[in-house]
Amino acid sequence: YKHEALWGPFCRALGRADLIGDPRFATLDVRSERMPELIAIFDETFAPPDAEYWSKALEEHEWPADDTAFFMGRIADIQLNSMDDKEACIAILKQIVETFPESQYSASATHRLNEIEKAQEQEAAV
Repeated sequence: YKHEALWGPFCRALGRADLIGDPRFATLDVRSERMPELIAIFDETFAPPDAEYWSKALEEHEWPADDTAFFMGRIADIQLNSMDDKEACIAILKQIVETFPESQYSASATHRLNEIEKAQEQEAAV
């Protein structure tokens, strides 16, 4: 299962190799059940550095294109939902569209950019 295979490389890329052997997060099912705890850990992990730092950390590893786009999408989610940084999220989504133009990730990023734009227009109209 693809997500299981990505857990170790993802944790190492984020400097959290300690989570790989942590029994609280041993399988995808367990991680799903403990998602609030995992989100808190990653919020703490992502808080100090900015998106540029994490982009560089992920770029230092060899990733298949689909995995890279997947990670970038998750980082965009964190920037928007956990860090309330729309500008960083938009920049990452635009990078996905430019870097992976013929992929499902590009289509998803384009859709999310449109949603953000509509939400901003609605906020401005209020």
